[in-house]
Amino acid sequence: MSLHSHSMNMQRNAQAEVEGLPIRLEPVAQEALPCHAQPVEACLSLLGSSLNGLSDEEAAARLQAQAKTQKPQKPTGAMAPQVFLGGLKKVVSLLFIGAAGLSFMMNKPAEGLLILVAMLANGGIQGLIQWKSMQNRSALPEHDDIRCSVRRNGKSQTVNASELVSGDILLIENGQVMPADARLISSYQIQADESLLTGESVLVPKNANETLHPLEDVTAQSNMLFAGTVVKTGKGEALITALGADTVMGKIASLAQTTEKRESPFTRKLNGLSVKIFLAVMLLTAMTAGVGYYRHMPVPQLVQLALMMGIAAFPETISGLASLVISLAVGRLNGKKVLVKHFQALETIGDVQVVCSDKTGTLTEN
Repeated sequence: MSLHSHSMNMQRNAQAEVEGLPIRLEPVAQEALPCHAQPVEACLSLLGSSLNGLSDEEAAARLQAQAKTQKPQKPTGAMAPQVFLGGLKKVVSLLFIGAAGLSFMMNKPAEGLLILVAMLANGGIQGLIQWKSMQNRSALPEHDDIRCSVRRNGKSQTVNASELVSGDILLIENGQVMPADARLISSYQIQADESLLTGESVLVPKNANETLHPLEDVTAQSNMLFAGTVVKTGKGEALITALGADTVMGKIASLAQTTEKRESPFTRKLNGLSVKIFLAVMLLTAMTAGVGYYRHMPVPQLVQLALMMGIAAFPETISGLASLVISLAVGRLNGKKVLVKHFQALETIGDVQVVCSDKTGTLTEN
């Protein structure tokens, strides 16, 4: 029975008491309670584990089942062909194609081929710049590289974080980066850095002997350790309750992935500048075409001349140059051990004028 059902039962019982009816109590299933609201023995029973840990066979079976239920991760970086084709999806590419088509129609294949080569070179150079800049971006340390000590078959052994399963007994020591959410089984002076979740730089004391209210907030769950946090002091043992996307940090990450992508202020300003220059170029091109028409130039030749002028004056390299400059900035930051995953982070920070903060502990220490 869920917590919502339990709450409904309490409401019905209260109403029955007011109306003078007999009160009917319905038991709440132990499985409905989260692990922080259950004693250690109940948590072990719920996850089919024991103080000796899982057997190797059970761990292997759970790992196989876990791999089948995991959602495939989307690739984080674009491939070189995709970036190259993206460089061709520009307004100037349409102008190139139009000019090449007119050249072929006017029986000038050499000029048409040269225009197409210029189009490929233009899009390819921009795509190459962006692809190279993507290669220069720093990647955060992979979660699977973490080595963990677990108890299986009653013996301690070291495994990769990617080999952990729900129900494993994790051996905790100071300096441990938590690879999963876990319910503490035993603890000795454990304090954790949970600033990743709470924004607070103060260490949080943990106690395995506490049993908390089911609706207790994550920040107050003193008998739990969470993925991504760091155990700063103490040692103990913990029962893994959630991994990957099912952890608290995993749920936060899934929310971040569903957010709408927006253009940065820098990109909007750059696009605005390009539009203004484009309109000015089109105006000059129209004036030139008008003068040519007044002088009775052939219409196909006049249209080709107008397209050539538009191509020559169009600021198609602005975005490529901007990407190159930001790429160089990312390279310099990498040299100073600053991790940058997305260009938009730098573009947005460059437009920030005021930073509002409630305190400085997290900003200065973490």
